[in-house]
Amino acid sequence: AYQLGYTFFMTENYRAAIQNFQEAIGEEDQLTQNAYYHLGYCYLKTGQKKFASNAFSAAQKMDFDPGIAEDALFNYAKLSIEVASDPYNTAITALEDYIEQYPESARTEEAYEYLANLYLSTRNFKDALSSVERIKARSGALQEAYQKICFYRGIELFNAGDYEAAIDLFKKASLEDHDQFIAAESNLWIGEAFYRQNNAWAAIKYYKEFLDRPGAEKVEGYSNAYYNLGYTYFNKKEYGTAITWFGKFVNYRGRKDAKLEGNALLRLGDCYFIRKDYNQAISYYNKAIRSGNGKSDYALYQKAITQGASGLFNDKTRTLKELINGQGKSTYTDDAKYELAVTYMLLSKNNDALSWFNRLVTDHPNSRFAVKSMLKSGLIYYNENQNAKALSVLKKVVEKYPNTAESREALNSIRNIYMDQNKVSEYYAYAEGLSFADVTVSEQDSITYIAAENVYMDNDCLEAVQAFGAYLERFPYGSFSVNASYYKAECELKNGNREEALKDLEHVIAQPTSEFSGNSLLQAARLSMMMEAWEKALKYYSRMSGFSELKEYEMEALEGITDCNFELRNWADAITSAMLMLGNDKVDDARINKAHFIMAQSYYALDNLENARVEYNISEKLDDYLIGAESKYMVAYIDFVMGKYTEAENGIFELSESYASYDYWVAKGFLLLSDVYLATDNEFQARETLKSIVENYRGPELGEIAARKLKGLEEQQTPVNTGDTL
Repeated sequence: AYQLGYTFFMTENYRAAIQNFQEAIGEEDQLTQNAYYHLGYCYLKTGQKKFASNAFSAAQKMDFDPGIAEDALFNYAKLSIEVASDPYNTAITALEDYIEQYPESARTEEAYEYLANLYLSTRNFKDALSSVERIKARSGALQEAYQKICFYRGIELFNAGDYEAAIDLFKKASLEDHDQFIAAESNLWIGEAFYRQNNAWAAIKYYKEFLDRPGAEKVEGYSNAYYNLGYTYFNKKEYGTAITWFGKFVNYRGRKDAKLEGNALLRLGDCYFIRKDYNQAISYYNKAIRSGNGKSDYALYQKAITQGASGLFNDKTRTLKELINGQGKSTYTDDAKYELAVTYMLLSKNNDALSWFNRLVTDHPNSRFAVKSMLKSGLIYYNENQNAKALSVLKKVVEKYPNTAESREALNSIRNIYMDQNKVSEYYAYAEGLSFADVTVSEQDSITYIAAENVYMDNDCLEAVQAFGAYLERFPYGSFSVNASYYKAECELKNGNREEALKDLEHVIAQPTSEFSGNSLLQAARLSMMMEAWEKALKYYSRMSGFSELKEYEMEALEGITDCNFELRNWADAITSAMLMLGNDKVDDARINKAHFIMAQSYYALDNLENARVEYNISEKLDDYLIGAESKYMVAYIDFVMGKYTEAENGIFELSESYASYDYWVAKGFLLLSDVYLATDNEFQARETLKSIVENYRGPELGEIAARKLKGLEEQQTPVNTGDTL
């Protein structure tokens, strides 16, 4: 078979030669090495570079003919660069061995060049970094590649949340001078990593170093350094300096993110507001509104508050009405209605105030402002001597919101009304039925709670837990039971007692709405997620939309609902909530990718392969890391299931090229590739693919699967089918 194959090879009948060279391959000997070597050239001549790469790889592993081994190695290296078909970096290993064994060879410099290109083309930066750092005397090309490897591996680690390791690599990349843009951008990433670690001082240092580096302005995201510096100083409450950096970002003429610009305008408004420069604050809130880059409702609300602080109450009422009428679905609507009513109170327009307080209670019964609105309505009636109406409203406050500060204030006003009317006995009769109204008990309640609260204020959480626990045991429905449960939950959490903290939060949630209800709901949802109590987390995240004070956590709630539905295998609900995430104007890039991935997984679980493929495809394009690798594999797998073998094969090689660092998914892809070859009657390439996994993959599970499949093929002892192309 070999002689016939060689004859066909010499007469340039490469397809016939392929068939015979395949049949000549057997035990490892010189004939097999020659067959693989010439098979590689046949595949090259017929445009099948991936198969050629496999053949040269097999030839270079044998040492029967050193000349053939060396030439096969270099052909293999070249092809690995061209087709990125070397998921296990065996070409890299072979070149490293060659350089080590033949340092004086005329082809050593060429080997270094190939090695540098291979390091970058495989995109397996983790292994590339390990390999290149073992080479002590690096050529210029290798040192240049090293800078890029450090940088790109740093990004991988950053995205994985390993900021310390990422910082180390970015620092190495920044010290190299081969690529000034990478050196500069590395400082930007270092600053961002320190920012994520809440190390403001270091973040500021490296953001500024980035701005001072040559070539920095040509780096994509250059202006983000201005923005990030603004936010870092803003979080440090250094508002004057924050204004400087946000101003530089807003005034920058180059490319910048429109949404970030909108946020910067808002933060400038906030900075000036905090510094009591109200005219400037209003100016920037107006700019934010005109920019149309999201959060215009927040800008309108803050503008109104600023107008009020400036004494421009009529302007304030107009702005609040603009927010209420123009942003019907805004999460600031109840805030605006409350502020509008309070402003009318200040202007002595009590009828208008009552009208807006009543609208708030009717439209937003779960708002934290509902109880405040009812209380203020009662006080307006009381001050106008409309005692019957005042009593009616104030008693509703006591009934609906017992054990709250508002109920205690309402009860005090009720007592005053009865005293004014000389109906003290009626007051005692009314108060007798209230658990928190007994004077003696109330004093004991108050003293016991204040003692516990003092311990809490001293940051002694161990003692505070005991004190609040004792209070709640004695006064389970006391005047401060909600406060005590909430603060106890905070301390339990600090002490690492998640289960106890959750119980206390759930007690707060079960009581009538109070100032602690919203945050208790948020913390209970987060705790339930941490404890993988998906049903509870879903319940609490779903309730968050009813609390206006949680408006800034709307996106987190949607994400939590989506995650919980997915974990609970509520596939259809997971898809619905993921779509709501995508439709929210506050969704960020990471959540966009997550939503598409969850939709893909859910559609797949529902056996809706067409939609699953669409979503996996989107997810893969949005993510260059682990989710991208899995999504790329799933697209190829769905293509295989649907009988689209060419698309599946191409997808697997793209997976190997783009996600080489994720060896599990690459190996899984090549297992699938063996199935593709078997489905298309190319058993020879199926075996070669399985051999590659067995020889090179370091994980146990997939390696064992590949070994079993390979053994099964060998035991079938079927004649080798020599289909030479797909």
